Amino acid sequence: MSQGWIKTVSVEDLKKKGRTVFRLDGRQIALFDTKNGIYACNNRCPHEGYPLREGTLDENCLLTCNWHNWKFNLETGENQRDGDKLRTYPVELRDNDIWVEIVDAPVEEQLAKSLEDLNQGFVDHDYERLAREIARVVRLGVDPMVAVKEAIRWSHDKMEYGWTHAYAGTADWLALYDEHAGEPENQLICLLETIGHMSDDTLREASYPYAEGVEEWDA
Repeated sequence: MSQGWIKTVSVEDLKKKGRTVFRLDGRQIALFDTKNGIYACNNRCPHEGYPLREGTLDENCLLTCNWHNWKFNLETGENQRDGDKLRTYPVELRDNDIWVEIVDAPVEEQLAKSLEDLNQGFVDHDYERLAREIARVVRLGVDPMVAVKEAIRWSHDKMEYGWTHAYAGTADWLALYDEHAGEPENQLICLLETIGHMSDDTLREASYPYAEGVEEWDA
């Protein structure tokens, strides 16, 4: 996939349209001409992938997706609902052309960010966000079991009376995951069900840390 500064469209063309979409290697970049300057961001909304080019942009550069009302600051990409952030891109004007810097962070950095966002969805039992973040981990090409391991780490001390069916069912879901090798949609379901169950069983639970030391059992 192409990386670095990429020539997109002419300034004249963008000003004529107000907004446009530039496509490169399967990536869609939306360009907006505003009173504060030209901005570039992913065209696909991080919620469900609808085109942000069709969104509503106000005078404060707040872009609203017209499908589910998610709102993003075009300058920072921040989500006004504390959900998934919108990726934005640096822009430069060179002569009469608009150049956009497209540089993906190292896989390790992207993984750390996805796991951080997965944790936010886990704490809130935001099932849809869990699915999106697990899918992003898978897309990085890393072993998605890292997400399952993190979910166990986040939940292991929040089960007051010991293991629930969430952990017991994990073994079966992961067996199904192996059985559906080559079927990414079904494998995603298996990962989502196991992590989602852990999230549900520990929702709003306090921490119940394991006691230190050992005591004799008195029957």
